[in-house]
Amino acid sequence: MAESELNGSESVRSVVRAVSILEAIAAANGDRIGIQNLAKATKLSKATAYRIATTLMNLEYIEKDENNKYSLGMKLITLSSVILNNLQVLNVAKEELVSLSQEVELTAHLGTLDGNDLLYLSKANTNASIQTTSYVGQRSYVHSTSLGKALCAQLTSDEVLQILDDKGMPRFTDHTITDPAAYLKDLEQVRCRGYAIDNEENEKFVRCVAAPVFDHSGKPIAAISVSGLIVHVPEEKLVALAEIVRGRASKISAKMGYHT
Repeated sequence: MAESELNGSESVRSVVRAVSILEAIAAANGDRIGIQNLAKATKLSKATAYRIATTLMNLEYIEKDENNKYSLGMKLITLSSVILNNLQVLNVAKEELVSLSQEVELTAHLGTLDGNDLLYLSKANTNASIQTTSYVGQRSYVHSTSLGKALCAQLTSDEVLQILDDKGMPRFTDHTITDPAAYLKDLEQVRCRGYAIDNEENEKFVRCVAAPVFDHSGKPIAAISVSGLIVHVPEEKLVALAEIVRGRASKISAKMGYHT
């Protein structure tokens, strides 16, 4: 965005100022910084710097000590850890994803929750696998995908219902689950067996199986899946296929430092 556009938008200018506050505190390299130096570093008036700092403090992005000096807050650590985990699991999972796709001759995916969305982080195909419409960076629904189910099964019912309420549950096929109660019941089965199934729920004639991936602390950070036409993923082979996917997910989790 051009500087003229930035100057012409009060809301954008406020965001730029807030970011400048965060950057000034970060530039202190761990030292706490008072409001006067903060205003000087950001070239803002003391009153403006104080107002923005107070807002950021209320949002837990910065903290203030008993000497009225500021430091970065825990909320930023939480956000940065999500980014680092996504980057780490992407690097760790890439080889396993390609190997999995080659082993079962199906399309393999790596996905994670990003807000209320399922976000595709990586994809692997073989010459024998179908070319699915999914792509890296695509956002999808959690209620109709095996990746979404595998991840939502690790959340509380209240957290799942909040996602469903915010995002909605549109019907994509005759098999799509569109009732929250029915979805929660399906998630119970996912927890019991350790893997999730998309039985033509997101795309007609396509069946998928997914399993969760955990980090060193046991937190679910992603899921992997395999997808194929129902003729290539018959119901009688689902359990065997699911065990392969679970095995790969466990290997990725172990590489992320997770130990059962």
